[in-house]
Amino acid sequence: MFEQINPLIQQTPESLEARDSKLREKIGRAQERALDVDIDADLVQRYADMCEAEFLPVPPKDFDMAELKNLEARVLEATARVDTIVDFQLLLEQIDGLDPAQRADMVEHENAHANVAQQKGETTAFLGYGMVFFKQGDRIVSMQPITLTDRIGSVDMVRFLSDKIEVLRAPSVYGHKMSEDDERESANIEKVLAQYRRTDE
Repeated sequence: MFEQINPLIQQTPESLEARDSKLREKIGRAQERALDVDIDADLVQRYADMCEAEFLPVPPKDFDMAELKNLEARVLEATARVDTIVDFQLLLEQIDGLDPAQRADMVEHENAHANVAQQKGETTAFLGYGMVFFKQGDRIVSMQPITLTDRIGSVDMVRFLSDKIEVLRAPSVYGHKMSEDDERESANIEKVLAQYRRTDE
């Protein structure tokens, strides 16, 4: 009978250090490109507004997909990204200023989002986990954990948005608390869905 080997346990000190070094590099690059809470405040708000406008039945006249992609690229520059929940947990361990309780809370919260996103695979692409960094001057002042998802192809928008609401509300289903951002975005998407339903009547 073959013995089950845990690859994390079997790693050498050298391989563990190489892994941690790569995670620290991701964090360092993201912190160097962190969003400035003063200088980039309008950019962050514009990005949030454009993300919501993308889903409207009739986007506003000033909606520009190329601008949205550029804004998204800038936000991702400030984000340390990983693919798996294990790597996300390890990433958090390399970030200064987070205590064990905060790390555990973030892992549980984002893993809930990810679990439901992966269950919605026909409409939603799960793209990994991340930590977005914000600075003021030269000092990191805050950070925001995120679960990265996207709409798959030209899947029906109503179905996608219905699934997106479930992804946003996932922490509450798993016995966790929804964040204020989750609650706000979920409420906004509910309003967008109502517009689609009125259009179909």
